[in-house]
Amino acid sequence: MKDLTRLYDRLTPHERFSAFEAAVARMDEAEIEALEYSCPQYFYRLPDSEYMAMKTGFFNAWMQMQVRSSEIIKVMAVQALTINYEQELEEEKMIERSKALLTAHKALEIAWQRFAERIGMGEETGSRYLNSCINMADEFIIDAIWPFDKDPILEPSEKAIEREYEMLMTCWCQK
Repeated sequence: MKDLTRLYDRLTPHERFSAFEAAVARMDEAEIEALEYSCPQYFYRLPDSEYMAMKTGFFNAWMQMQVRSSEIIKVMAVQALTINYEQELEEEKMIERSKALLTAHKALEIAWQRFAERIGMGEETGSRYLNSCINMADEFIIDAIWPFDKDPILEPSEKAIEREYEMLMTCWCQK
């Protein structure tokens, strides 16, 4: 192998790794060191890693918010169709189911507001992202599942809000 050492600086990454594996198998410390020493060195310019991690964490949380909002809205849409076709459905059950969906969406909104505040996002930016999710809940869907004149009083439980908030913080912390 001594003859090959002068070629080490021309090895491809794959060839270098194969030679490394063979040297490890033979427990040849000198060759391992020679391969390491002759490995080309590169210098890279990268954006600030802390900033990039925060940005990635934020978008992960925002996408999770979009997914959760979309899931609730899909159930709302199905319920709207169900309400239209199930005339025998008792009004009280309809109100209960509709209010539960709207309350789940409200919990997600409150959790997002807490999340935005926690990570130091300005109120205007936080609201803009929140509204992009809420706007998905088209008025016709909400009107279809809540066809009453008076708006429902939505009071999500602290547990429901905390569950959504923790989901957002988990996305943020996985940055």
